[in-house]
Amino acid sequence: MPRSIRFTERFRYEIADGGNPPPLVRAEISTDGSHQIAVPLIVDSGAAGLLLPSEIAPYLGIDLSAAEEVPVGGVAGAGTGLKSPVQLHVRIGRLACRCNAVFIKSVMLPDCGLLGREDWFHNFEVAFRHKLREILMVSAS
Repeated sequence: MPRSIRFTERFRYEIADGGNPPPLVRAEISTDGSHQIAVPLIVDSGAAGLLLPSEIAPYLGIDLSAAEEVPVGGVAGAGTGLKSPVQLHVRIGRLACRCNAVFIKSVMLPDCGLLGREDWFHNFEVAFRHKLREILMVSAS
């Protein structure tokens, strides 16, 4: 018997350039209490994990000079990312969890990040209501 999920959080897609907007939400990302930045994220069930533009690493107090290089790829092409040496605290509305992240050059992902399955989707049930331009979320526990 299918389980009924009662979603507690509802987010409207942020409209970027009109047209057919991606499921874009605003997230607060931090490393510790003193380094925090607001980042628009495309909620992408096809992405493996959290991808962020490398340009924001300094604002989070993260030094990527010794970061491990990892391969990344998707519809924007293939390339190399830098694995964050620290977990990031990601908050969307009232929902939050710690996430591993990979930083990539923004030419692959201009002006936003991707929020994929690893970490976030393990902690929260996520549903898309594309016709209404909404994302629904609730704790998975």
